[in-house]
Amino acid sequence: MFKIIKEYLNTISVLSGMEAHVTLMTFTVLAQTPHLAISSKATLHMEAANAAFAVPLQVLVVDDRDGVQHHGTLQLQRCAPAAPGRPPSSADLSRLRPLMSALGDALATQEEGLDPDRLSRTYTALMAELQESAGIVVHTVELTPATLSPVLPKGEEGDEKRNAHLAELPEGEEEEEEGEEGVEKRNTQLAELPEGLRALAGEVRELAVRSTRLAVLPGWAGELTRLEAMEVSGVEYEPNALLKSLPASLWQLGTLKQLTLAWLDGLEVVPDALFRLTSLGSLTIKWCGKLRALPRGISKLGALRELTLYGLNKLQQMPDLIGLTALDSLTIAHCVMLRELPRGLGKLGALKQLTFVRSDELQEMPDLIGLTTLDSLMMFAGRKLRALPRGLGKLGSLKQLTLVGLDELQEMPDLIGLGALQQLTLENLKLQEMPGLIGLTALDSLTIQCCAKLKTLPRGLGKLGSLKQLFLWGLDELQEMPDL
Repeated sequence: MFKIIKEYLNTISVLSGMEAHVTLMTFTVLAQTPHLAISSKATLHMEAANAAFAVPLQVLVVDDRDGVQHHGTLQLQRCAPAAPGRPPSSADLSRLRPLMSALGDALATQEEGLDPDRLSRTYTALMAELQESAGIVVHTVELTPATLSPVLPKGEEGDEKRNAHLAELPEGEEEEEEGEEGVEKRNTQLAELPEGLRALAGEVRELAVRSTRLAVLPGWAGELTRLEAMEVSGVEYEPNALLKSLPASLWQLGTLKQLTLAWLDGLEVVPDALFRLTSLGSLTIKWCGKLRALPRGISKLGALRELTLYGLNKLQQMPDLIGLTALDSLTIAHCVMLRELPRGLGKLGALKQLTFVRSDELQEMPDLIGLTTLDSLMMFAGRKLRALPRGLGKLGSLKQLTLVGLDELQEMPDLIGLGALQQLTLENLKLQEMPGLIGLTALDSLTIQCCAKLKTLPRGLGKLGSLKQLFLWGLDELQEMPDL
């Protein structure tokens, strides 16, 4: 009982600007129970800390080592907001006072005879109201091998199941040794999305689900109407091949700002209804090996600022992106079958960062002259790309240009218009000559390495007044050095 009261007082003392109001009511409650040795001075000087309340969530997991399912309980934490809250309104206080009074009565009657049930009921009712008034919620739920590992049975029960599994292995075959850390990171897989999350629909803001054993994402996931960030994925380097589709209700989450779909080898389609996520600011789709196309509705995501596509091995073309007027970062990496870039790429006026990594089938790029705010362009391992985009030399805001491993690149455009360029990196190119660097007055870092056929360094190298770092290496055919 004393533990409950102490937790109660600590909670009261930090609730979103309610300290003075509610602590005063606390003294009233304690005055009715003089036998409780808790001083007002101690209450006044309690250390401020975020209040946290454990919420039990029933989960079903699978032990990847033996395939055995286990039921267990994961303890979620309700936490107070980090920022100071508002003072309680008169409506808040009108709801809190009768609950405080009821708890005071329950405490007072303990002198006549202990009644834990009444004390627990009144305390729970007060805490529930305080949580709502002060914004104490289960903000983040992570259902991953690491967070779920405590659910696996420990001690004799776990040893018995483990030994039974080992006894079933073929003669001469031994299971790979794995320490406790490996168990945490890999072996505890979520089997189904816990239905208990539905009771937290008005609280949860961030949800991360990483499992190789999750086969269905239920339709009721759309009930999590306060969700702002969601990740559905397998485990890194261990894809989920069972989850083949996403529920239609998912596209009704109007508050969702960040969505990550990763390591889902069974996922073949992301529906066009994606465009209904009108608040979405960040979309990441990576290592979904069977995904052949992106939803056409992606161009209607007017709030989207960051788009990352990574390891989509079957993706051959992309929809038009011209409607992504807020997009400032686009990364396309390891999409080895992608043959052409989306139309309208050169018209994304808000784009600041553009990155391509290993687009093996890409042979040409659209004109980028309309990217007036672009400050970073990085291109890695484009094996069939023969020419850089037109308009590259006119990107007046560009600060970083990195070109690496463009095997078929024959020539570079004039760079004279890149007056804001600060960092230029050229690596593993087969160029025999480079354009002049005259006019690159802001350039402070230049790297040219492993360009084995380059015979001369660019003109104007010795006139770069802002240059602080020059790195030259692996230039086998270089015949002379300019005056620096």
